Amino acid sequence: LPKLRGASPIQTAIWQGLDKTGVTIMLMNNKMDEGDILTMAETEISKDETFGSLHDKLSILGTNLLIDTLPKYLSGEIKPQKQDDSQATYCQLITKEDGKIDWHKDVKEIAQQIRALNPWPGTYTLWGDKKLKIISAVILSPVEISADIGDVIKFEEGLVVKCSEGFLKLKELQLEGKKIMTDKEFLNGHKKIIGQILK
Repeated sequence: LPKLRGASPIQTAIWQGLDKTGVTIMLMNNKMDEGDILTMAETEISKDETFGSLHDKLSILGTNLLIDTLPKYLSGEIKPQKQDDSQATYCQLITKEDGKIDWHKDVKEIAQQIRALNPWPGTYTLWGDKKLKIISAVILSPVEISADIGDVIKFEEGLVVKCSEGFLKLKELQLEGKKIMTDKEFLNGHKKIIGQILK
């Protein structure tokens, strides 16, 4: 704090592509996340970090920080510090609709969206009239491939999708009503997806 006040600080940190985030022990008041700060701790956000993995990491960090902070605060060793409201930013409440992928966006932003919303609410695209969940994906190194935005291409025995800038390699997918598959497993049973446009 004061950055990332609100309902979805973990998801937003990943979605924005931040290098680090953290936890804050603070005093509560009647406003959202505006109480005086007692202590803070930071942690790095790895390149493959998901909402789930970062949540667990911050849970441990926050627990240890709270155990260390409470005795010091109660003894008067720690003095509350006012937040700098001018530096405050707010993050929105995440909904299932936020999981819809827009392939017209930059590949980096889409990759961050997928990690930020894994495991909940998850990200998805439409293949015809079916919902196709994208469980995990990575940015493909720059390649010269002629394709339209949203086009599915077979590349090195796997699947990639053309974004507005760059290509995204799909690692794990789940067609509605089916189990999670690797891109190679999915391709074995759904070869018709090659050349299709995801929307």
